[in-house]
Parts: sequence; structure tokens; C-alpha cells
Amino acid sequence: MYEYLTLKDLGVIIIFLIVVIVGIYLIRLLKNLGDVVSGLKKLLGDNQKQIDKVIKDIPALTENAVSITADIKELMAFAKDEKKTIDNVLENIREIVAIITLTVKEVNDSVFLKLKGIISFLAILIKMLQKKVKTDDTDEQERNAAPKKKAKNAADPAAEDVKPVQKTESEGRVPKEAGKAAKK
Repeated sequence: MYEYLTLKDLGVIIIFLIVVIVGIYLIRLLKNLGDVVSGLKKLLGDNQKQIDKVIKDIPALTENAVSITADIKELMAFAKDEKKTIDNVLENIREIVAIITLTVKEVNDSVFLKLKGIISFLAILIKMLQKKVKTDDTDEQERNAAPKKKAKNAADPAAEDVKPVQKTESEGRVPKEAGKAAKK
């Protein structure tokens, strides 16, 4: 009457249940895959004209891509050459600027030193001329005064040795020549 389930029977039942579950999963997967395929068919059907046009244009597009790549390679080679030329030009400009800087510095140093010497010479010359003019004026004044003194001293020959005096604040009365020496 009662029959017992054996392990073998239990294993067959479990395997059967697994197969049923996998089968249900596969059915749902195939149904969803069918929906995706039908959507792709619809998309391809709606865009068939554009797809045909793109397929016809593919050879021209590849030729353009090849041409563009070749042009880019040429431009890169040209750019490398031009970069070398530009680097050379920049190096030349740097050298020229350095030379000009040195030249300007040397010119400044030599010209300004010479000008400084000339200015110093002219300043000394001007001082000497001013002293000469002052002494000439003084000598001329003394010469103009000398005939008057000779007329006064003609009666008294010992009076010729007397020198005119001038007053200074510190010493009182001093001879005129001593006053000139003190001013110098």
C-alpha cells in the first residue's frame, strides 16, 4: 500500500522541477528576444533608405578618411620642420638681443665715461677761466690805481712800498694781497 520514495525518485523530481524552471526562463527569454528582433526589423525597415545611402557612401568616406590622415601626416612633418626653423629663429633672436644688450652696455659705459671726463675737464677749465677773469679784473683795477699812486708818491719815494689795506672781520686791517690769499 504505502510506497516509500527513494532517493532516486526524489532526485528525479528535483531534476524535473529544475528543468521546468529553466524551460520557463528560456521561454520568457526567447519571447523578449523576439520582441527585440521585431523592434530591430521595424527600425531597419523605417530607416532602410538612410542605411542604403550610408552603405553607398562608405567608400567615399573611407577615401576621405585616408586623405585626411595623409594630410595630417604631411602637416605634422611640415610642423616639425617649421618648429625647427622657428626654434632656430628664436635662438638667433636671443643671440641678437644678447649682442645688442652687450653693445648698448659697452656704448653706455664708454660714452658716459668719456662724457664724464669731458664734463670734468670743462668744469675745471671754467673754474680756471673764472679765476683768470677775476685776476685780470683785479690786475686791471690795480693798474688803473697805480698811476694815481705814483702821482701821490712822486714826492715821497718811500711811500711806494706801502700796500693798500682792506678790513676783514676777524683781523681788522690787513694788506690787500693778504686778503686775496685768504679768500683763495
